[in-house]
Amino acid sequence: MKLKNFLIFLILIIIFIFIGSFIFKDYFIINKNNEKIQVSILNQKIYKENQEILLNDITPFNWDKVYSFKPYTSKEEIEKILGFKSIYISEGISEGIMQLIFVKDKRIVANICAHSNKVLYSINFSKENDLYSKIEKSDNVTLLANKKDEIVYLTKSN
Repeated sequence: MKLKNFLIFLILIIIFIFIGSFIFKDYFIINKNNEKIQVSILNQKIYKENQEILLNDITPFNWDKVYSFKPYTSKEEIEKILGFKSIYISEGISEGIMQLIFVKDKRIVANICAHSNKVLYSINFSKENDLYSKIEKSDNVTLLANKKDEIVYLTKSN
Protein backbone atom coordinates (compact mmCIF):
# COMPACT_ATOMS: atom_id res chain seq x y z
CA MET A 1 0.00 0.00 0.00
CA LYS A 2 2.80 2.42 0.89
CA LEU A 3 4.61 1.63 -2.37
CA LYS A 4 1.43 2.23 -4.37
CA ASN A 5 0.87 5.61 -2.67
CA PHE A 6 4.51 6.52 -3.24
CA LEU A 7 4.29 5.65 -6.96
CA ILE A 8 1.09 7.66 -7.36
CA PHE A 9 2.74 10.60 -5.60
CA LEU A 10 5.84 10.28 -7.79
CA ILE A 11 3.77 10.15 -10.98
CA LEU A 12 1.83 13.25 -9.90
CA ILE A 13 5.08 15.11 -9.21
CA ILE A 14 6.44 14.16 -12.66
CA ILE A 15 3.22 15.29 -14.34
CA PHE A 16 3.30 18.57 -12.39
CA ILE A 17 6.93 19.21 -13.39
CA PHE A 18 6.20 18.41 -17.03
CA ILE A 19 3.15 20.70 -17.18
CA GLY A 20 4.96 23.44 -15.26
CA SER A 21 7.97 23.37 -17.57
CA PHE A 22 5.66 23.59 -20.59
CA ILE A 23 3.72 26.53 -19.12
CA PHE A 24 6.76 28.49 -17.93
CA LYS A 25 9.07 27.72 -20.87
CA ASP A 26 8.30 31.06 -22.55
CA TYR A 27 8.82 32.88 -19.27
CA PHE A 28 12.37 31.56 -18.96
CA ILE A 29 13.13 32.27 -22.64
CA ILE A 30 11.88 35.86 -22.33
CA ASN A 31 13.90 36.53 -19.16
CA LYS A 32 17.02 34.99 -20.66
CA ASN A 33 16.70 37.08 -23.83
CA ASN A 34 16.01 40.25 -21.80
CA GLU A 35 19.27 39.60 -19.97
CA LYS A 36 21.13 38.83 -23.22
CA ILE A 37 20.15 42.14 -24.80
CA GLN A 38 21.11 44.08 -21.66
CA VAL A 39 24.53 42.44 -21.48
CA SER A 40 25.07 42.94 -25.21
CA ILE A 41 24.23 46.66 -25.02
CA LEU A 42 26.25 47.32 -21.89
CA ASN A 43 29.27 45.55 -23.41
CA GLN A 44 29.28 47.87 -26.44
CA LYS A 45 32.35 50.10 -26.62
CA ILE A 46 31.05 53.59 -27.24
CA TYR A 47 33.97 55.79 -28.23
CA LYS A 48 32.20 58.77 -29.79
CA GLU A 49 28.88 60.58 -29.81
CA ASN A 50 26.28 59.09 -32.19
CA GLN A 51 28.31 55.94 -32.75
CA GLU A 52 26.47 53.63 -35.14
CA ILE A 53 25.38 50.20 -33.90
CA LEU A 54 23.20 47.71 -35.76
CA LEU A 55 20.11 46.57 -33.88
CA ASN A 56 20.72 43.04 -35.16
CA ASP A 57 24.19 43.06 -33.57
CA ILE A 58 22.86 43.74 -30.06
CA THR A 59 20.00 41.25 -30.14
CA PRO A 60 21.69 37.84 -29.73
CA PHE A 61 18.50 35.79 -30.10
CA ASN A 62 16.04 34.95 -32.88
CA TRP A 63 13.29 37.46 -33.61
CA ASP A 64 11.23 38.64 -36.60
CA LYS A 65 9.79 41.97 -35.40
CA VAL A 66 10.25 44.36 -32.52
CA TYR A 67 7.56 46.75 -31.38
CA SER A 68 8.03 49.86 -29.28
CA PHE A 69 5.01 51.16 -27.37
CA LYS A 70 4.35 54.50 -25.71
CA PRO A 71 3.77 54.52 -21.93
CA TYR A 72 0.19 53.82 -20.86
CA THR A 73 -0.60 51.72 -23.96
CA SER A 74 -3.17 49.20 -22.74
CA LYS A 75 -2.63 45.47 -22.89
CA GLU A 76 -5.67 45.19 -25.16
CA GLU A 77 -4.22 47.72 -27.63
CA ILE A 78 -0.87 45.93 -27.63
CA GLU A 79 -2.55 42.56 -28.27
CA LYS A 80 -4.54 44.07 -31.14
CA ILE A 81 -1.37 45.51 -32.73
CA LEU A 82 0.61 42.28 -32.26
CA GLY A 83 -2.26 40.17 -33.56
CA PHE A 84 -2.22 37.71 -30.66
CA LYS A 85 -2.73 37.51 -26.91
CA SER A 86 -0.08 36.63 -24.36
CA ILE A 87 0.21 36.53 -20.60
CA TYR A 88 3.64 38.15 -21.05
CA ILE A 89 2.26 41.48 -22.27
CA SER A 90 2.17 44.25 -19.71
CA GLU A 91 1.34 47.93 -19.77
CA GLY A 92 3.95 50.65 -19.33
CA ILE A 93 2.41 52.36 -16.34
CA SER A 94 4.50 55.51 -16.00
CA GLU A 95 6.30 58.17 -18.01
CA GLY A 96 9.78 57.23 -19.11
CA ILE A 97 9.04 53.52 -19.39
CA MET A 98 10.73 51.83 -22.32
CA GLN A 99 8.52 49.07 -23.68
CA LEU A 100 9.92 46.81 -26.37
CA ILE A 101 8.37 43.52 -27.43
CA PHE A 102 10.41 41.20 -29.65
CA VAL A 103 8.33 38.62 -31.54
CA LYS A 104 9.27 35.43 -33.37
CA ASP A 105 6.53 33.44 -35.15
CA LYS A 106 3.71 35.11 -33.16
CA ARG A 107 5.41 34.39 -29.82
CA ILE A 108 7.06 36.88 -27.53
CA VAL A 109 10.78 36.13 -27.19
CA ALA A 110 11.79 39.27 -25.26
CA ASN A 111 9.74 41.88 -23.45
CA ILE A 112 11.50 44.86 -21.93
CA CYS A 113 9.25 47.10 -19.88
CA ALA A 114 11.47 49.18 -17.60
CA HIS A 115 12.95 52.59 -16.85
CA SER A 116 16.34 53.18 -18.43
CA ASN A 117 17.88 53.91 -15.03
CA LYS A 118 16.96 50.39 -13.94
CA VAL A 119 18.39 48.49 -16.94
CA LEU A 120 21.09 51.11 -17.75
CA TYR A 121 20.04 51.48 -21.38
CA SER A 122 17.29 52.98 -23.50
CA ILE A 123 16.23 52.07 -27.03
CA ASN A 124 14.00 54.54 -28.83
CA PHE A 125 12.82 54.19 -32.39
CA SER A 126 9.31 55.62 -32.02
CA LYS A 127 8.15 58.86 -33.52
CA GLU A 128 6.93 61.26 -30.88
CA ASN A 129 3.19 61.13 -31.66
CA ASP A 130 2.91 57.46 -32.64
CA LEU A 131 1.31 54.95 -30.28
CA TYR A 132 3.80 52.34 -31.45
CA SER A 133 6.55 51.63 -33.96
CA LYS A 134 7.56 48.35 -35.57
CA ILE A 135 10.89 47.20 -37.00
CA GLU A 136 11.46 44.03 -38.98
CA LYS A 137 14.73 42.19 -38.35
CA SER A 138 15.35 42.21 -42.12
CA ASP A 139 15.42 46.05 -42.01
CA ASN A 140 18.87 45.80 -40.36
CA VAL A 141 18.27 49.12 -38.58
CA THR A 142 21.15 51.33 -37.48
CA LEU A 143 20.97 52.89 -34.03
CA LEU A 144 22.96 55.88 -32.82
CA ALA A 145 24.59 55.21 -29.45
CA ASN A 146 25.37 57.78 -26.79
CA LYS A 147 26.35 57.30 -23.18
CA LYS A 148 25.40 59.67 -20.38
CA ASP A 149 25.56 59.04 -16.64
CA GLU A 150 26.35 55.33 -17.18
CA ILE A 151 23.20 54.85 -19.32
CA VAL A 152 23.50 53.84 -22.97
CA TYR A 153 20.97 55.64 -25.17
CA LEU A 154 20.19 54.09 -28.55
CA THR A 155 18.02 55.95 -31.04
CA LYS A 156 17.06 55.03 -34.58
CA SER A 157 19.03 56.94 -37.20
CA ASN A 158 17.04 58.52 -40.01
